[in-house]
Amino acid sequence: MRPQTTYILSFGIIIFAGFIGFSANAIFLNRVNEDWNVSEVIRTQLTKGALYNGLTYGPEYKTGMFREIKPKIVSLGSSRAMQFRNYFFRQSFYNLGGDVRRPQDAFQLASELFPNGRPDVLIYTTDFWNYFKGQGKYVRPPGGLARKYGKPLSRLALPFSLLWDRRLTFSKYFDVLIGKVSKFRNGLIKIGYTAIIRDAGFGPDGSYYFRTQTQELSGVPAPKSAEDRFKVTLEMIRKGTGTFKYNLKLNKNMINLIRKFVEEMERRGIKVIVLAPPFPPSVIEEITKRKDAFYYIREWHEEMARLVPNFYNFFDTRKLGSGDCEFIDGTHGGEVNYARMMLSIAERPQSPLSGYIDIERIRKLVRNNVCKTSVADNVIGQAYRK
Repeated sequence: MRPQTTYILSFGIIIFAGFIGFSANAIFLNRVNEDWNVSEVIRTQLTKGALYNGLTYGPEYKTGMFREIKPKIVSLGSSRAMQFRNYFFRQSFYNLGGDVRRPQDAFQLASELFPNGRPDVLIYTTDFWNYFKGQGKYVRPPGGLARKYGKPLSRLALPFSLLWDRRLTFSKYFDVLIGKVSKFRNGLIKIGYTAIIRDAGFGPDGSYYFRTQTQELSGVPAPKSAEDRFKVTLEMIRKGTGTFKYNLKLNKNMINLIRKFVEEMERRGIKVIVLAPPFPPSVIEEITKRKDAFYYIREWHEEMARLVPNFYNFFDTRKLGSGDCEFIDGTHGGEVNYARMMLSIAERPQSPLSGYIDIERIRKLVRNNVCKTSVADNVIGQAYRK
């Protein structure tokens, strides 16, 4: 065989293999609903109540939902803000949690969204570890996979990337290709790789359902041992790493920045509630054992209470009745835990949530779901309920 013929044949084989690979990827993306555009996701969630968690999810998803819903109440913050559910409230609600880590994020998001229809109440959940010196220059989180694989043609390479990074196994890849993985759960449509493969994602109200929660609703119990459930967080505390470094120095400029944010929102007629979110009792006990190394957490709580209006410290929710069993992991409380917090605020004199929460309903919900992380009280919960 001539060298030229061999070259052409080899090139043809490579092209054919590439065609087969990308064709298989197109089928894979279709079967996990990763080929939907944002407007399709929004329309489906608003009309049918889908669970969404696409790998190419970007900020335009939540901002688009916000503009469609025009909520009276919103939640801002990191992933620790995402357990507030719409059924907590009498008025329309949307959870913008997930992409607001520092006050800079809050200012930017407010400038993008609130001129186009401001809410009445803003619940801002903020984490202590963002308020200390030595945190490095502030950089807003990048778009990640959404930036790299957001366009339809580039998206065809996404499964290769998942396989290479071992986020997807070949067995699961072929299970999807041959139709062994369902897009539905008791009539609920799931959109996106993580929603379909891991049963985790965003509900129509923007709140998040962790896999632990959908499993619990399905009758699969979480590990009872705190060492198993909170392993990652407990190790950070014991070693002084990650978000639990020892002996940090408070950056009061950051506290002043959040105070200015609250004042600016109040000037626009938006009531702001600032929350220090909770930790499991087992995690708090480990922190307390090292109280000298973590003195700065108490200092942060005191300075926030002194300088920031409507600051509510829910670092320890044992006094509200929550135990380890109401936490998803070492840093995330479940929705029953968060319902307790909303109830605690609503029951106070001259509460900023007065009239926004059905107190009796939430009391009953908490009473009937003690020691759970999730509740079958909406379209997502009902779909996963055993």
